[in-house]
Amino acid sequence: LGIGKQETTITVEMLWKRILLLSLGSCTLYLFMATVVALFFDNWPFWVWLTLLITLAKSGLVWKFLKRRWLTYLGPYLAAGSLVGFMFGLAAYYTSLLPYLRYMDAEKHTNVAASEHALRFADTGMVTFSPGTTVDVTRSVGYMSARAGAKMCVAPVVDVSMGAEDPINFYAVGVNCCGWRGSFECDDAGVPQARSALLELDMNAVVGNWTAWMLQDTTTSEGLKAAMKLQESVFRTKAAPNVRFLHWSRDPLAMIRGYLTQAVQVIADGLGVVALVSVVIGMKAATGRVRFWKVVEFSEDGKSQGSFEW
Repeated sequence: LGIGKQETTITVEMLWKRILLLSLGSCTLYLFMATVVALFFDNWPFWVWLTLLITLAKSGLVWKFLKRRWLTYLGPYLAAGSLVGFMFGLAAYYTSLLPYLRYMDAEKHTNVAASEHALRFADTGMVTFSPGTTVDVTRSVGYMSARAGAKMCVAPVVDVSMGAEDPINFYAVGVNCCGWRGSFECDDAGVPQARSALLELDMNAVVGNWTAWMLQDTTTSEGLKAAMKLQESVFRTKAAPNVRFLHWSRDPLAMIRGYLTQAVQVIADGLGVVALVSVVIGMKAATGRVRFWKVVEFSEDGKSQGSFEW
């Protein structure tokens, strides 16, 4: 199409080719930026930001120099795909990839006694307890958090050497997976072979105070602490000065890999949104200055078969 030649009608085939080009452009840039953030933001955040700026600059050049009717929209499509990919990449990184990476880097301890002080495991992500350690389901409680709108579940972790009055250092926790008293089905608490656990991360230690406030689920954290206080009151147990919440598991490595799956799901969901929005907006952008009712459907021999109504 020449720059000075005014379009009056376009074929349906041409319309969908244009929509496909616009959508593929935005989806490709989305996947590129989301992948760059996911793979490199942890170690090279500066270069990730620089990559975003370069892609936006190139998108601006496409917008500036491609002024041929519908191609004007290609630059904004590429820029939007880059920005959305960057945002979804950050969401996947902070909500899923960051915990995955920190758990993989954290210390792992075996043959841990439930009576040991939790402070000894400040830098630990996964533990395997000594034989005879169990989740004391009989002393579990459920606490309804009004702020979270969910039931917070806690149960003490004990071993055979601990008495009724010994302080509790570890609590198995969960959300909406227990009864009010003496019923706890969170994670693998009901599996006899389970002796391992994934300790909850302290986000202040993971990312620092300046971003922890964005990532820490304070509502759930406060609800679990309230449930622990209720457990102390109901069963007259005593929590240690420093306790660790954990998720009881037969295979904590599978739980860690679950974060990686969540990250992929976040990026895939974003791709679906970008593809859908690109097609919808592309139905208008691909026509350039031609109105929808002037899109004409052609047969194989090139003869008009009537107007294509939108």
